[in-house]
Amino acid sequence: LGDIIETDDRMDMESCVDVTDYSYTWNFNKNTKFDGFAPSKHIADLEISGGELCFRPSGNSPMIQTRKGVSIDADKYTRLLVQLKNNTAGGYMKMYFYKNSDDVVDGNNGYEVELKPFDSAGTLYTADLSQNPEWAGNIKGLLLEFAGAQGDRGAIRIDSVSIETSQ
Repeated sequence: LGDIIETDDRMDMESCVDVTDYSYTWNFNKNTKFDGFAPSKHIADLEISGGELCFRPSGNSPMIQTRKGVSIDADKYTRLLVQLKNNTAGGYMKMYFYKNSDDVVDGNNGYEVELKPFDSAGTLYTADLSQNPEWAGNIKGLLLEFAGAQGDRGAIRIDSVSIETSQ
């Protein structure tokens, strides 16, 4: 995939993430600039509306990523939950993670989740992060790629992204 895009837009992640003993959650209701996420590639019309992070793909496989300041204890938080409406033809989402020592994300540090195309009702997608041996230590950030979603063909509306404990 290449190098992580560093944004100049630094934020206090505590202002846009709900952190508890059981979860690390972006609910997209904090009214900050994209609540801790930033466009990475092929993203158009990115906005928060009605408690959802919304965008249109402007090219193949659009990506969004967390901003600087994420610090997730991989030993504690082991489940990914993403609630979204996929109003595109895209059939899967890839979630990549990177650690403090990493400069690049690739298939070794990622997960793939099958999506329902043209799903206007919304679905909760989950992944067991502990199944990847690279999910360990301190996670610096996340990158979500919506593979198969193509420019000007629908929109993606993310209600929440959560990393939770297995309990």
